Amino acid sequence: LDGSKYGTQAALESLIKTLHDNGIRAIADIVVNHRCGDKQDSEGRWNQFTSGNNTTMMNRPSFAGVMDWGGWAITLGDTYSDGTGENAPGKFDGKFDAAPNIDHANQKVQQSIAIWLRWLQLQVGFDGWRFDFVKGYSAEYVGLYCKKSAPAWAVGELWGDMQYDDTGVAHNQDRHRQ
Repeated sequence: LDGSKYGTQAALESLIKTLHDNGIRAIADIVVNHRCGDKQDSEGRWNQFTSGNNTTMMNRPSFAGVMDWGGWAITLGDTYSDGTGENAPGKFDGKFDAAPNIDHANQKVQQSIAIWLRWLQLQVGFDGWRFDFVKGYSAEYVGLYCKKSAPAWAVGELWGDMQYDDTGVAHNQDRHRQ
């Protein structure tokens, strides 16, 4: 978190403490359908993921490298895939072409995300989750991640197809909110 342009982990933890002191719960935006690699593989695909310089998380032996992933964590057939993933996207999974689609059927991915969510709760102080782009992976995985992390509450962002008018993407997208 200290690599963020929005502040430090200590500042975020302080903010969340202030929220809690005033009876307000803190909700984290959980983007686990897709993840942008921070390094390229030998073929130039952006599919190498590191935990970055998060020293608080990395200094704990149980967390060290937990979010360091390679092409194995991406669904087979994805543009960013190196062919080492275990599973193709689910039958009803939506695609997010701007970034690698994460293979939620992979048990190591599941374990990594569950550990990361618990860290967000226990260390940073978040109370609940807002799952981004839930049409990109099966609801069973949202259920699994909630079971493993026991948030105070969780919600998923589910958008249908975008609405267009004669100028392009329509300004009002309320029809798609579910």
